[in-house]
Order: sequence, then C-alpha cells, then structure tokens
Amino acid sequence: MANHLTLDTNITRIQDTLFDYFALEGNPFKRIFHATVAFKSAIAAIKRERMPGYMLAISAQVGAGKTTLVRLLDSVEGLLLIHPELFHQQNVSVTVLQTVIIQALRTTDKYAPITGDQSKKCRDIAELLYHRKEDGLKVILILDDSQQWQPETLRMMKRIRESVFLGKGDLINIVALGHPSALNRLESIQEVGRRFTHINLNGFTKEETIQYVEGSIGHLFADATVLQAWCESCADRRPLLIQNLLLNTLNRVMIRGGKQIEMEDIDSGLSIREGLQLHNISQNAVAKEAKVSTSAVSQVFDGTYGGTQTKIDHINAVGLELINKKAKAI
Repeated sequence: MANHLTLDTNITRIQDTLFDYFALEGNPFKRIFHATVAFKSAIAAIKRERMPGYMLAISAQVGAGKTTLVRLLDSVEGLLLIHPELFHQQNVSVTVLQTVIIQALRTTDKYAPITGDQSKKCRDIAELLYHRKEDGLKVILILDDSQQWQPETLRMMKRIRESVFLGKGDLINIVALGHPSALNRLESIQEVGRRFTHINLNGFTKEETIQYVEGSIGHLFADATVLQAWCESCADRRPLLIQNLLLNTLNRVMIRGGKQIEMEDIDSGLSIREGLQLHNISQNAVAKEAKVSTSAVSQVFDGTYGGTQTKIDHINAVGLELINKKAKAI
C-alpha cells in the first residue's frame, strides 16, 4: 500500500514526508540556488574589493534566488549588510535612507539625533564608512525591489558612493535587487542608469540541471537515461520551480509505492500549474482551498507574484495536494 499524503498545505511538512519516505538525509534542496553560474557570479561580484561599475543591479524573476542571496551575504564574515527592508520602497526618501545608513554604521548611540542637511549627512556617512573599513568590514547596501525606489533616492546612492571614493578604494558596494523590469527603469534614470553593472539570475541551463539533480537525488533515478530525460524536460527553469518539479516527481513515485524514479514518472516533471491542467483542476479550486484570490494563484504560477515566500509556498503546497488527491482517485 502506498504511503499517501493527506491534505497538508505546509510545504515543509510535505518535504519532510518525502525525505523520510526516500530516506534522504538532510535537505537535498538546501543549496539549489547556489548551483547556477549566474548566482555564483553575483556573489563573487558583490564580495569583490572593487565592484565593476558604480553599482551592481541584480534582476531576477520570483524564485530565482534574490532572498537566498541576501541571506547568504548576511552570514559572510567581514561583510556588513545594510538592508532597509522595513520601509516600503516607494516611500523611502533620501533623508530616510541616509538615516538608516548612519544608524546601521554606528557602533554606539545608534539612535542618537541625526542633524544637518543632505550634504552633511553624506560626509557623516563617509566618516563612518572609513571607521568600518578600519574595523575590517566591507559594507554592502542592499536596495530591494529597486524598480520601486524614487529616482532621487537612487541618484543619492550614486552621490554617496562618489563622496567616499577618494582614492581609498570602494568603502561601500551598492547592490540593487529587483524584477527584470527594474533594469529598464534604472537605465532611464539620469545619472544612474549607466553606472550599473547588470547580472541576471536566470534559470538553470540543461547542464546545470543535470549537475544539480545528479548531486542531490541522482541515486533515486532508475538509470542515467531516466535522469537525462527528466532534466531535459525541466531545463531553463528557475531554481524554485526546479525544486517544485522534483517534489512533484518524488510525490508521484511515493503515491504509486515506488522507491525509484522511472520513465513513467517523467510526466510529473511538470510545473504545478501544468499538473493542475493535466488533471483538469482549475486555479479557482486552488484559490478556494488556499483561501486566497484567483489572481494571486495565477501570479504565483506565472512567477510574477510580489507577495511573501510563505504565501508562495502555501499556494504551491495546496496545488500539489490537489494533484495528489486527483492522482489517487485515478
């Protein structure tokens, strides 16, 4: 008798069930975002002593690794990340951003009054940056969802960097993260557009897919031919989608009571959206079960949803479980 999943909309519990069933030690998907050349190039560029260009723009669709990149950088010794994520990007003025930077760079009296005009605050930031460099720290300013930031704020980033680049090396690296549409917006802003070097966190190539799958769960494929076929069906997908496709495939094997991925399981190398279509399950049904709007479901499956990762995982888990129920009924 196959060990079926019950309706469980927590993606972590679904993963744990599958990992237990296949006797997988740890989480084989933990480093999935690290497997692409683009991700490694972005990390290397950010950590470089002198970044190419004035600032670095990293664009990516949902699920390509922007959040993972920030978390990784935050754990690197010798880096000080300034990531003003508590502010809604459209409302971040120059004054607010300067205040955030000064407070993050201070080692004492972080919330003491900050006085002076924008020019004085730039000088204060430069002085604090010199001190942090003497402490052996490299400062990285992260501008998340950069397509939404005010043009004047982005121009101020250029001025801040220039004010501290006085023959003493780069004291602050500025990294703008956002949707690919952010690049067009940045390029259109006078004084800013040409100062960015652009890196796109794109999907897995066929070669990267094979390398990652072989290294993570390659032993669960019946043979090399099956692994090759699965990877060919799923190449050029974003890392998070590759993860969902692997979960779909493992889930299909578990439902039929198997222990290895066979050629018959390759059709489960579909996205959750494609799996729903295959089983004639509407997005309305997913929305009703997940207690969200149909538009949110559509955006998650299209990779354009701007909400939290928790909500994305929840909607994907609901879609996966509806596919499970339909598959068990066949």
